[in-house]
Order: sequence, then structure tokens, then C-alpha cells
Amino acid sequence: MQDIRIPQLAQPIKGTLCTIGHLYRPEMRGGALTQELWLYEDDLEGQTRRVFKVFAPATPKGRIRRGMATTLSVQTVKGFNKERQIWGHDGEQRDSLTLDGNQADQLMKQAATLIKNNMKRYRDSVIWYRHS
Repeated sequence: MQDIRIPQLAQPIKGTLCTIGHLYRPEMRGGALTQELWLYEDDLEGQTRRVFKVFAPATPKGRIRRGMATTLSVQTVKGFNKERQIWGHDGEQRDSLTLDGNQADQLMKQAATLIKNNMKRYRDSVIWYRHS
């Protein structure tokens, strides 16, 4: 699994640490057809979880619109409580980035490939899990 690099992110998305993915069909959001994708990167050694949420304007055929800005929301959660099995014990941070059409298209393609090739779909839903 290779890393996904985005110029706006200080660290690339590490494919080997990604455990959960959400692949949504394009749906209307705020008056525009939007493709949504979530990717969870869990670093148990570093006690950090990063959640990447991509909201990309899409065409009716499901392609990413190149002329419109795409929103990438990155939530960084620190600390994992093993007893309660929850993240966020030591705090969290949220960042919102804007990607151009080409960056968004590359990110969506690479993330969807990562999810489909390395994870298993849960009961025909939009959620995919990596099983070890």
C-alpha cells in the first residue's frame, strides 16, 4: 500500500495505517451534487487517529468537477484508551483545506483504490474495514 500525498498536508496519508473507509454515492448537498469519501488512519504507536473527509463536487455521471473547489476536512484525534476502546483521550484538532479539481480527482481515485483493494465491504453498505 502506498502513501497518498497532498501538497497541503504536512504528512502523507499512510495506506498501511488506514483501517476504515466510507465510499458514498454522489448525493445532493447544499444544492450541488457531491461525492463524499471518508478515510480513517489509525497510528496506535503514535497514539494518533486522522480522519479525512472529502466533499468533492461531482458531475451527474459521478466524475469530479475540475473547475470547482473541493473541501478536505482533517480531524486529528490524540490518545487511545484501550480499556474503553475510544479515541480522543488527549484531545483533538480540526483543519479544513481546499483542493483544486486535479488534486481532488487524484485523491478520490487513490483513496477509492486503497479502500477497494485493501478492505472488505461491511454487509453491502458504504463502510469498508481492513481485516488483519
